[in-house]
Amino acid sequence: MKNRTARMVSGKAVGLLGAAGLLALCLATQGCSRGGSTESLWLGHVAPMSGAEKSAGDHARQGIRIAVQRLDKPEELVLGRKVTVRHADAGDAEAEAVRLASVNRVVALLGGINTAQAEQIARGAESAGVPAVLQAAIPAANDNAYVIVPSLSRRGQVLGKFAATDGKWKTIAILTDERSRATGPVLEAFVKEFPVETSKRFTFKKEEELAGAVAKVTAAKPQAVLFVGSTGDFQRVRGEFQNTLLGTTVIFGGDETGLPTTTGEGVVLATPYLASDETTANREFVEKYEEHFHGSPDANAALAYDGTMLLAEVIRKAGTTNAAKLREALQQLEGFESVTGPLRFGKDHHARRPLYVVQIENGQAKLRKRFGADD
Repeated sequence: MKNRTARMVSGKAVGLLGAAGLLALCLATQGCSRGGSTESLWLGHVAPMSGAEKSAGDHARQGIRIAVQRLDKPEELVLGRKVTVRHADAGDAEAEAVRLASVNRVVALLGGINTAQAEQIARGAESAGVPAVLQAAIPAANDNAYVIVPSLSRRGQVLGKFAATDGKWKTIAILTDERSRATGPVLEAFVKEFPVETSKRFTFKKEEELAGAVAKVTAAKPQAVLFVGSTGDFQRVRGEFQNTLLGTTVIFGGDETGLPTTTGEGVVLATPYLASDETTANREFVEKYEEHFHGSPDANAALAYDGTMLLAEVIRKAGTTNAAKLREALQQLEGFESVTGPLRFGKDHHARRPLYVVQIENGQAKLRKRFGADD
């Protein structure tokens, strides 16, 4: 009996010693203590992990990796903590945004490679009560959503300015998908800059109407075509126009920020990022990206990098991870150095930053004109 009691006491002692050792190990490593300075500061990122948009999501995750590596340096720690990002698939972006905030306890969200995804993440952020930095423009941002690119209206305005001056087109056909959330803001701003009398409008509301709309555009024989709709429909439209409208310039004004250069030769679009931009910050980012991934970054990579660095800066300025304080710091942010220069948010919660009108030549985005934030 004495031996049994001794073994029980000994076992309890070992258990206590083991627990003490585990506690010591937790305190000495990252992420074990919710309140200690060694705990990671968690952000959530929602982007495609499969399907046709996986490549865009991959680029965004790679951009975030470059940012996290930079923030891992002792002099770059945020509130004395390392930044760690938890990634989720955008299949149900709103639900994933809520889960990341409520279950994984991330302090802020990133993501959205197109308008639809960005709107879903914005709704999830609103439900969960955390701020979100989005990388695709949305028609209207709620109190929790801040968009790191210019608004849809600004995109339409820049494309309209370019069409009216540098484009030198006398006639433009405008083909729009009435289901697209981008159509209204882009189209309204475009026609304010480009003379209405020299443009003809064509619309479609469902998939089976697209072919008929394309045929009407072809019959009009315009010098240029502005398309506002989804990337998938644009790929089909572009293929048709390559065969029927030789010499006609096609302009993409749809709902995706980082349109692939494989879309087609001659396509004109407005993008918030160009890898060849000569800012010091961009040269450093491109160098790091190429070193790690052996290729040039696209808009998705650059915007995800900017979003991560911006959230780190906002948390530092707020001095806390409190959601209300972070929202306030986002609204008051001035002079944040993005990879393309200083960035600030307007009253519409969209970024004031440059837009580049580019044209695809030999699979590369060639700069046609840079529009500054206030041009």
